Amino acid sequence: MMACELLERERIAILRPEPEVPLSAEDFRVAARLVDPFIEATGPLKGVMLDARVFPGWQDGRAVWAHLTFIRRHQGCVAKVALVTDSRLLKWLWRFARAVVRPKVRLFPTGDRANALTWLAA
Repeated sequence: MMACELLERERIAILRPEPEVPLSAEDFRVAARLVDPFIEATGPLKGVMLDARVFPGWQDGRAVWAHLTFIRRHQGCVAKVALVTDSRLLKWLWRFARAVVRPKVRLFPTGDRANALTWLAA
């Protein structure tokens, strides 16, 4: 399960996967239901933070597909993505993501959430 929070004033969405629970396709539908109406009503987000000390992986292939679909549909509506993590997998994916997605992507260590929020808001 993934907790989703929208900081409306800052125009930042925060996604926090549970460390021990693999992501499901429903997690990405929930995230979309949170951000899509806000984007439609007010315009693009300044940023998205993925706050995941440990990345739990995906439940199945449908979850991977839902994740990729979420990225594809939202990359034009987000200026920056902050990965706040110590996960080796996410650090590797960061190298890939910053080359293939439109938003600026930056990596922050787990204890640096405040700086990640400052960077997203700037």
